[in-house]
Amino acid sequence: MSKRRMMAPRRFTEEQLKTKERERHAEYYITHKHEFIIRNRKQYDKNRGLMSEKYRNSTRISKYLYKYGITPTEAESILNDQNGLCAICNNLISFSNKTAHTDHDHTLNEVRGILCSTCNMGLGSFKDDITTLFGAINYLRDFRNRDKKTA
Repeated sequence: MSKRRMMAPRRFTEEQLKTKERERHAEYYITHKHEFIIRNRKQYDKNRGLMSEKYRNSTRISKYLYKYGITPTEAESILNDQNGLCAICNNLISFSNKTAHTDHDHTLNEVRGILCSTCNMGLGSFKDDITTLFGAINYLRDFRNRDKKTA
């Protein structure tokens, strides 16, 4: 006959133990928050300069491929095809000074062109809805026509 050790019944369920652990960690963080902030700031300052140009470019390429399905080089090519001008207002734009933004169709996930920030935000504000854009155009025309009649 083997000797079995009798285990004491558990006082807490697994979920209760997890909850208590979370509470303990939260309480510790609150009482030592300033130490966490100082430690994280030192770590950030130490590593900030270590991010190489190669890493920055690789993350930029990954972002473009993920978000737009094209590489930054292809985006530059599209801008060159537009002669460095916004596809809507024809203002001079550039990726290097961050005035150029890649415009894409949210439903088809296709790049439409490269826009300046103002035109890009304008299209976004109208939610790419042609009917609403025509409504805005008519509103502006009506105002100009009314203004000419009173003059």
